[in-house]
Amino acid sequence: YKRQVGEMNLDEIFSPEHSEGKLTHVVKRGDSYLAIVNKHRTNLDCLMLLNGLTDFGGLQPGDDLVVMPLEFRLLIEPQKKFLSLWSNGKFVKDYPILRIEQLSSVAALKTTIDSRAGFYDGKKLALGNKGYRQSDKVLQLAKSPIQIRPMPASNEAGAILPRGIYLKASDMEELNLLTRPGNEVEIRLSPR
Repeated sequence: YKRQVGEMNLDEIFSPEHSEGKLTHVVKRGDSYLAIVNKHRTNLDCLMLLNGLTDFGGLQPGDDLVVMPLEFRLLIEPQKKFLSLWSNGKFVKDYPILRIEQLSSVAALKTTIDSRAGFYDGKKLALGNKGYRQSDKVLQLAKSPIQIRPMPASNEAGAILPRGIYLKASDMEELNLLTRPGNEVEIRLSPR
């Protein structure tokens, strides 16, 4: 894969005027938010943002919802200290890796995102739970103990952090909006 100059502008992508990559879902009787996001391979956070939703109010048949399939691929390069986002073989954006914790034996791996969660005051929260918006978003990789996590705001010297790959909190918020369970993830080791 070749990196190309240019980065994604999230404000532009999520603006109502930008239609590239977006679809309109017309709500049918029996639709649920979860069924809609699964059908369109997106996530609830993205659906809520695109439609200006603050809660999961009742869906009415005939309602139009804007959806954006999330088909991004993550490439993690531990030696280069970058996690990058790709779409259809094209480079989208780099995220600097701030820290790799308790992963001394990271091996090359091709996997997927298994799950996404928010953690607030030590509790795991789902979207819609009080505190979710302020929570630390975490991506769990399938078939691996590796998590992609935000760097804690205050890390006492010598404190042991949970196993994972750490990014800036704002970068984790962005990745959380752009990923879903099932997105491909590759950990690529550079030749030494």
